Amino acid sequence: MTLDEAIETLKNDQRRNYTQKENNIYKAQGLGIEALKRVEAYKKAHFNLHYTPMPGETEE
Repeated sequence: MTLDEAIETLKNDQRRNYTQKENNIYKAQGLGIEALKRVEAYKKAHFNLHYTPMPGETEE
């Protein structure tokens, strides 16, 4: 799964209605989305450096 696919999947899941009990999941997904955006920005800014993909991450 590419970073873009992961971000989009998490965003789509966040659109559903969460119960109060699931509120922490919603917050964790938001944090994960922002973290993936930063990883993606870092990769683009440092394209000449070697980057080891995260487990489950595929090439674009």
